[in-house]
Amino acid sequence: MFTVGTCDRLEDCLNAIHHKVTDDMKDILTSEYSVDEIKAALFQMRLTKAPRPDDMNALFYQKFWHIVGDEVVAAILDFLNSGNLDPDVNFTHIVLIPKIKSPEKMSNYRPISLSRGLQQGDPLSPYLFILCAEGFTSLLAKAKMEGQIHGVSISFGQYINFEKSSIYFSSNTEVRHRDWIKNILGVKEVARFELYLELPTLIGRSKNKTFSFLKDRVWKKLQGWKGKLLSREGKEVLIKVVAQLIPTYTMGFFQLPLKLCNELNAMCARFWWGQVGDEWKIHWKSWDSMCKPKKEGGMGFRNIPSFNLAMLAKQGWRLIQDTSSLVHACFKAKYFPRSSFLEAKDVPNSLYVWKSMLAAQGVLKDGVYTIKSGYIVACRIMKEASMQGESSKVGVDSTYELCKRTSESALHVLWECNMAQDVWVGSMRKLQKEAGGQLDFLQLVENLMLKLSLEELELFFVQAWLIWTQHNSVVFGGVIQDPSRLVKRAGEFLDEYK
Repeated sequence: MFTVGTCDRLEDCLNAIHHKVTDDMKDILTSEYSVDEIKAALFQMRLTKAPRPDDMNALFYQKFWHIVGDEVVAAILDFLNSGNLDPDVNFTHIVLIPKIKSPEKMSNYRPISLSRGLQQGDPLSPYLFILCAEGFTSLLAKAKMEGQIHGVSISFGQYINFEKSSIYFSSNTEVRHRDWIKNILGVKEVARFELYLELPTLIGRSKNKTFSFLKDRVWKKLQGWKGKLLSREGKEVLIKVVAQLIPTYTMGFFQLPLKLCNELNAMCARFWWGQVGDEWKIHWKSWDSMCKPKKEGGMGFRNIPSFNLAMLAKQGWRLIQDTSSLVHACFKAKYFPRSSFLEAKDVPNSLYVWKSMLAAQGVLKDGVYTIKSGYIVACRIMKEASMQGESSKVGVDSTYELCKRTSESALHVLWECNMAQDVWVGSMRKLQKEAGGQLDFLQLVENLMLKLSLEELELFFVQAWLIWTQHNSVVFGGVIQDPSRLVKRAGEFLDEYK
């Protein structure tokens, strides 16, 4: 498929490049390869990346290093020192990735090599470009110094591109004046909320409507993946690399409405758990849990509101660090002429960009800023705000809203309330015989663990979850479902999980 080209001017390129490697660097680079270096390189590889035709990926060699390590080191050292390589080692898989839907010929596919060699996407591949660029620019600099080439100054006339130009009118502008101006200039009128450089030109009162294009883009991407048979790993990569990256650029300038952020999180959650269209799938963990790092039991997905604050804090950090920039001069003159950014306050009729940056002030008050540190601080702030919101509800009438008989508690909602009892009556006979008098829901569970089998306990927990879901739905305007339907759905969900 590929052929090796020849270079007859390699010495000229090398001679044109100035020496940049010190003697100490040369000693390190020319030292003998060690066993520790080979082992470290192999153990840095992703476990299941680039499997060979024999299906022996990095996971195999890492797990059984104590058995195959000596042979692997010997083979690699032989190649590095003598250039000898067993041809079988260089075999690899070629995967054909379709460029279009329903491909019919080879040109509709993109071949991807699964080899471990240096290739597109490899962290080392940019250095190939850097090396070539270094040699080329060095040759140009040498030719210029020798007078072989010289620069040419060309002046171009600047013209307006009317195809890319547009105009926006105030609502007070009369229609006849609008038409007259558009005809003279030959440009189109900008509709409200139209984008320019992928950002909204106007921010109206309805922020959800302004930024709804982000939701549409994420939805289209997720819909495009619905028909594909993706593994959990594939879904994880697509959510992190595509779906959650779509709003990143916009989040660097504007604070997205919390409702929109929650909707974006919900779309990713439905995609993760396999929900298609109106089909309803059970979510076995909350999205907040899924956003925790993997070492804490999550999946490492981004919490969009927190990441939004981290991205906005980046702009604030630039105002603090680069006081000579034009942006700093403009914002300081208008919003904080006698103070620093961290001490600035909002003012009437301020830009939404400024309001968004102020929302991230708290992220910067912990010191040095990076995107990672900003995200961690933002997550903590969001969590504290959520806890304060919950604590602020203490003291409000806690009577259970659906029956108005007693205080709302987990035991009452899931077991004692008439709505819950109507569901349990249609469920297992053992549950119907369970007497009341428990102090809390935990005591009820402890009693049932002594009486029910594992399968019966599983059904109990799924049924309780459905009762809780119905409770939340009714509180927020939904309707009470037939108890027999909830009983049937509990069995269906449990069968689906198994």
